[in-house]
Amino acid sequence: MFNYHLNLIAGRHIPSLRPCMFKPGRYRPEIFWYVCSILGLLTLQASLLKAQSPIKLTFPAPQTEKIFTSLEEALKNPEQVKILDLSEKNLSSLPESIDRFFNLRILNLSKNKLKSIPEGISRLSQLEEVNLSANPALAESDCFEKMKGLPSLQKISFAKNNLKTLPSVIGDYSQLKTLNLYMNHLESLPKALCQLPHLKELYLQSNYLRSLPSELGRLKSLEYLDVFFNQLEALPPSFGALDSLKFLNISHNFLSALPSNFNQLSRLEALYMGLNPVKDYARVFGQLSQMESLKVLHIVQGKLKVLPPEIAGLQQIRELYLQDNELTTLPTTLGGLMSLEVLSLHKNQLLELPEEMGRLKKLKRLDLSQNIGLGIYRCLGLLSRLPQLESLDLSHNKLSQLPKNLREIENLKLLNLSYNLLESWGIMQDLPPSLEVMDLSYNRLNSKPDYSQNMRDLTKLILIGNPMSSENQEYITHLFPKLRIQFY
Repeated sequence: MFNYHLNLIAGRHIPSLRPCMFKPGRYRPEIFWYVCSILGLLTLQASLLKAQSPIKLTFPAPQTEKIFTSLEEALKNPEQVKILDLSEKNLSSLPESIDRFFNLRILNLSKNKLKSIPEGISRLSQLEEVNLSANPALAESDCFEKMKGLPSLQKISFAKNNLKTLPSVIGDYSQLKTLNLYMNHLESLPKALCQLPHLKELYLQSNYLRSLPSELGRLKSLEYLDVFFNQLEALPPSFGALDSLKFLNISHNFLSALPSNFNQLSRLEALYMGLNPVKDYARVFGQLSQMESLKVLHIVQGKLKVLPPEIAGLQQIRELYLQDNELTTLPTTLGGLMSLEVLSLHKNQLLELPEEMGRLKKLKRLDLSQNIGLGIYRCLGLLSRLPQLESLDLSHNKLSQLPKNLREIENLKLLNLSYNLLESWGIMQDLPPSLEVMDLSYNRLNSKPDYSQNMRDLTKLILIGNPMSSENQEYITHLFPKLRIQFY
């Protein structure tokens, strides 16, 4: 299943698309799923931030290979060193003897005070991956010039280095597959970048890019492109020629429309496009409806007041994230998204849900949190018609009681009721027997509950932030000895 965003919780992003390369950054919208231990549903809903996470190049080492973290130790047996991690060593220079590590494949020099790298690096013929991030005084021209002849080099991370210009010599890195330039000061990119025939991953978040090279479409191997948080006003006409593109993050720019050939991105699976001044979402949905591979769509903080009925054309979408918009209603055509498995409507202004949502027979996760005006009690009737619904978020909705038809959601496993106004344990009588994890954090529960048969499958109960005495906490612990209860 295309559960891209759940994996952000564990520092991952897209399981099938380089899961270990993401980390939180300057801006992230909310993520809403809580950690659940049963059936591999690891969810932790605590207002973690979702989706536009900047990416950090990491070099996971095979468990059978030793990682050397001391230069002195490594120099004792240089022929054995394949992975050298000298990050956060406060280094201002490296010895020329670094070329003694002739078997070195992975070199991490991040978070130091380097101003240059030794000429010896150019003789490391086995070097595949190098991380030079967070060395803000590093002379970029010198670095890229010295590394350009490395025959095996495939991955470079040069993030957080105050880089203002990417040297044109980057065009000589013919074997490069991954380039991470996150959080620099780039305003433009050289045309030479588009000469890299094997480049698969290009990470440019948090720069000052006003445009992308017109030749960008020449990057025929490019699969992952992240330009989150730049100043782009348009994508180049050649954009539709990126035949291999699978993941695209264009959020937080100044884009008012997608290029006319955008629908030619036949392999695109995930699109993040929130925080852009898009003028015509009906046209956008028309373009996206022609892209059969697209499974995940993120329009977070898109200032959406009305969801166009053309959303019905997105029959292929499995995950739809519309949180933090200004929606008050939803079109009836939303019920036609028969492949939809995840729907986030967090932090809108919804007053009701269309009855047609009961047709979403594959929906597994639904987030209705922070829609205070929503008639939750009326909505749950249609939710009971969703046979595969496993996770429901009703947090931040000022609920003082639960409707009895909640128990009719037969397969519900995870229920988030945090940040409401619940006072009575009587809510336990209205729970579906299938429930495994429930979050009641930051309500008004302060009494002792009675045992409820409806809790027989419950494995975890979160009670953080309730005005509960230590005596009542102890009572609850003894009442449910097999239940994992979290008070703090």
